[in-house]
Amino acid sequence: MPLPEKLVWFRLRDQRFAAFRFQRHYGFGPYRLNFYSPLLRLAIEIKNDTTTRLELSPRGAWDVYEQRRKHFFAARGISVLRLNSRQVYNGLDGVISLLMQRLGKYVNKTRL
Repeated sequence: MPLPEKLVWFRLRDQRFAAFRFQRHYGFGPYRLNFYSPLLRLAIEIKNDTTTRLELSPRGAWDVYEQRRKHFFAARGISVLRLNSRQVYNGLDGVISLLMQRLGKYVNKTRL
């Protein structure tokens, strides 16, 4: 697991997030999510900056793949919070705050 994922996973295992039961490397259909909470229907994806589109596929193919993936999850009511590794490295606390904002309605119910 890349370091940015480890850092976020360490925080997601924190007691504040225990009620949401995030799972890592969750397989969903033909895709694998970095982190997923079935309760919230929320996925967290962290893009590794060392991987570029050009390294992964021919011109345009990566964009098509990403669009299909995006529609696949949207059609199933799954929200995806997309982060890049720089966001994690430059401000993990900010990433966690962003996640807490996304979870706002659930946080109030469970008094995290």
